[in-house]
Amino acid sequence: EATALHGALEVLVSELRVGAHPVAAISTASREIEGRVGESFGAVAARALLGADVVAGLRAESRRSLVPGHWERLAVCWQLAQQHGLAIASLMQAAHRDLAERERFRSRVDAGMAGARTTGNLLAGLPVLGVLLGCAIGADPLGFLFSGGAGGWLLWAGSVLIGAGLLWSDRITASVLT
Repeated sequence: EATALHGALEVLVSELRVGAHPVAAISTASREIEGRVGESFGAVAARALLGADVVAGLRAESRRSLVPGHWERLAVCWQLAQQHGLAIASLMQAAHRDLAERERFRSRVDAGMAGARTTGNLLAGLPVLGVLLGCAIGADPLGFLFSGGAGGWLLWAGSVLIGAGLLWSDRITASVLT
């Protein structure tokens, strides 16, 4: 959704730069961009054509979006233009650049965290490797783990700990992006 929003902002800024009315620019962006973002821009344009507040429309779309922060920034820029008489084209261009930089940063961080995610998944798979090695040397680890009693408890505890470790690892890597 962020990529489509980036494209829609590019169209919006281009239209505003050539002197199009802001509502007409939103309508053009809605026609140029397909999918959810195009529909959202269409909804905002329809609200504006009926005399409703564009800022409220952008905020309503932020509540339905997968990237609400980006839509909220657009609403703030639009509100600044309305309240203080600032050039909407300049503010939307700044929002466009901000969105692009945030996405580039997110991509770099996501790529940097790939090693940590891989390490977490590898560590979670080590018990399975241990069971396979036990089978390879002639032991019966599966028979012990599925026999009930102490083996069943160890299987249950190990599964819970592996799951908790994966969730913890995901939480740590996800917190870097927020």
